[in-house]
Amino acid sequence: MAFLFSTVNIFPEFLEKNYKDSFLASLFNFKFYSGIKEGVYLSQQNFSSSKNSLGSKKSNIYVRLEPDTADYYSGNTEFLDNLLISLSISNNVKILPRNKEQSMRFNDSKFSNIEIATKPLTLENIYENCDLFIGAGGSMSRELAFLNITTLSIYQDELLEVDKFLVSKKLMHHNPAPKYEDIELLLHNSKVDIDNELIEKGLSAFNLINAVVNDLRQLENKNAS
Repeated sequence: MAFLFSTVNIFPEFLEKNYKDSFLASLFNFKFYSGIKEGVYLSQQNFSSSKNSLGSKKSNIYVRLEPDTADYYSGNTEFLDNLLISLSISNNVKILPRNKEQSMRFNDSKFSNIEIATKPLTLENIYENCDLFIGAGGSMSRELAFLNITTLSIYQDELLEVDKFLVSKKLMHHNPAPKYEDIELLLHNSKVDIDNELIEKGLSAFNLINAVVNDLRQLENKNAS
C-alpha cells in the first residue's frame, strides 16, 4: 500500500532481485542501497576497536530474548532456559529482557548465576563488553553483527532476508537450537575488528538516501515557488 503514495521506494540491496525484475518495477520507482538498514545509522557513529574486560577470565555473553508479544512472531518461547543455566556456570551471562514478564521469569532461583538488565543498555556499552551476542530477535542482532561482534541468531521463525544476507556473508551465525558445545566453539572464534566493507556500504547507503531526500526537497521547493 505504501507504494501507492510514495515518490521513491528505497530498499537494501538483498531485496533488489525481488523488485527490479518484477512487474512492480514498471509501476513504481525503486532504488537500492548497499548493505543493511542498521549500517545506515551505525556508519555515522564511532566505535572503538578496543574491548573492555570485566576483570574476569569468564566470557561475557549478552542474550536478547524473543519478541514474544509481537504480532509478527509465532516462534517458540522459553526455549533457552537450560542452555543459559549451563552457560552461566563458566561465563558471565546477561539477559536483555523485552518486558516485565520476561524479567520476572528470570528472577527464579534457578537462574541465580544470570544477570538481568534492569534498564536499557546503550549499544556502546554492550559492544565494549560483549564476547558473544545471542539474539532471538532481529535489529539488535544485526547491530552487533555489523560491529563484528560474534553474533548468533536463534530466531525461531522463518529467517528474514536481511539475516540470510548476513549469514551468507559470514557476519552472523544462525542456529535456532544451539547446544552448549556450539556456543563454546563460537566463543573460541570471537572477532574484534569492525568489518570495514560493511561500514563503507553503510556510508554509501547514507549518502544515497541523503541525496534522494535532498533532491525531493529541492523539487518540492521548486514546485511550491
